[in-house]
Amino acid sequence: MFEQAIIEAKKDNNSELATILKAHRRNLGNNKIIKGIYEFLSEYLADLDIDTKMDANPNLTAFDDCLYDCEADAFRPITADDYISTTCGYAFGEYKHSAETRAELLELLGGILGSSLDYFLLTQSAALCATKFMSDFYIWVGNGGNGKGVINDFLMLVFGKSGTAAPPGLFHKVLDSKNPELLKLRNKRYVSIPDSEPERDGTASRLGGLVKLLDGDEILVRDNYARSKDMVSMKATFVFNILCNDVPEVGTDGGIQRRMKVIPFPFKFVDEPTLSHEKPKDPTLKHRLSGNEKYKKEMFILLTEKYQELAAKRYTVAVPESVMTATRNVEEENNPVKTWFLAKYDITGDDATAPASETYTTRMVLTPATGAQRTGNCQRCSPT
Repeated sequence: MFEQAIIEAKKDNNSELATILKAHRRNLGNNKIIKGIYEFLSEYLADLDIDTKMDANPNLTAFDDCLYDCEADAFRPITADDYISTTCGYAFGEYKHSAETRAELLELLGGILGSSLDYFLLTQSAALCATKFMSDFYIWVGNGGNGKGVINDFLMLVFGKSGTAAPPGLFHKVLDSKNPELLKLRNKRYVSIPDSEPERDGTASRLGGLVKLLDGDEILVRDNYARSKDMVSMKATFVFNILCNDVPEVGTDGGIQRRMKVIPFPFKFVDEPTLSHEKPKDPTLKHRLSGNEKYKKEMFILLTEKYQELAAKRYTVAVPESVMTATRNVEEENNPVKTWFLAKYDITGDDATAPASETYTTRMVLTPATGAQRTGNCQRCSPT
């Protein structure tokens, strides 16, 4: 191949190219370069734990040309000691914070999230080192056309290959088993289940496995067709979000409900707004966010600032009223006592009245002395 290339270069009177090709031919014929490669690789071959070190430092988020170290709060070059094999998939370049771009970005995001914006930014910034701020997961709730998908797509763009979408049935399987979809989340920073339909796929109600991960437990997973001895160890290193149009079914598992935070998307974008929560639809919004390189990089810098704020607060975040209310609503919708009560009784106003005859009922009671049952009239409330 080199001989033919040299001949072609000479035909074109390109002596410089011919000289370069000859030099490479000499290098390839010299075992010195091969020996150098062997010695380089042998250093890593001797490191039996290299598979557990690759991309395993949760403090580092890598780009093609640099990385961000959240402990040092600095961008720096990638070194061999960082054991980086996966990056976000794009170069960060020389971009610096822009106050003008920041203001535009916050206006766009605030127009979607409203009063929950700061809380949203703080919690999502934990993706830069999620192992230090685990335990919670986030359910984005709101009817269609409210911007959930737009923001999720934007964050996927920001994190690039360090983010991924997970299938709704991700946690339907036993964790310590064949679960290739879960294996794909290893060493990721941002994970979401988009457009989940809770009544259909039961996503939220089967999150016991996620709770185990959020507790910081290390689990063993394997790919399809992998042998048991080839199981891979992983811990959650990501912020986890579930996007729902309706109130999800989360069941009564206390562990799930304690870790669940519901972020409301309060607005609906329509052609002709008539209600207070409706806003004019902007068909260019998605492209304006996702098609702007400055917004992407400014968002990452904003998240680094929010992460440092989070760390300064010792990873505690004040939950705004909007999030507390939305979370409480989901908890109440999953309260079996409330479900039973609403199915059996009609809730009336404080001024409602009932005939005196309906205030008496016959019931069975258990007498404490004998345990025998008796039937009697029980006055439930005094007639007025």
